[in-house]
Amino acid sequence: MSAALLASSSRMARRSRSSMQSWALEGAAGARRSPRIRADGTRANSRRYAASINTGDMSMTAFMPVTLRFCDNRTMLVGSVAAAATALGLQWPDKTAPAYVEAARLVALAVDGTCSQRIAFDALTRAARQQNILVARPKSRAHDWLDAVASS
Repeated sequence: MSAALLASSSRMARRSRSSMQSWALEGAAGARRSPRIRADGTRANSRRYAASINTGDMSMTAFMPVTLRFCDNRTMLVGSVAAAATALGLQWPDKTAPAYVEAARLVALAVDGTCSQRIAFDALTRAARQQNILVARPKSRAHDWLDAVASS
């Protein structure tokens, strides 16, 4: 019986010692330690979290991706300003059209960081729609379900 009591008291001493060490790390106020934050503003464990997400072959895009079909019948999925800059260099029906020139100017400014990426991306989709190279996507089943719920 005394051996069990002695083992129990040594466990309590170890627990109190570890809690004292954590208290010393937290500071006298008892505040929790803040997570390590890098100079770029991300947390130290973000790579571990990002590695746990399975994205397959699809990468995250800044905007809802649009598909463009160019004059040489090639298609390209555009979902970022960098992809938009690449798409502007491919074969368009009329590269002298005012909408194309404006989109090229705004995308170049967005790449430089002096224009909003949303405005540049919208200009690209507007130019693609005017030149009929924007591929219309069919509505998903989720849209049909929402329409059915909204109408009932």
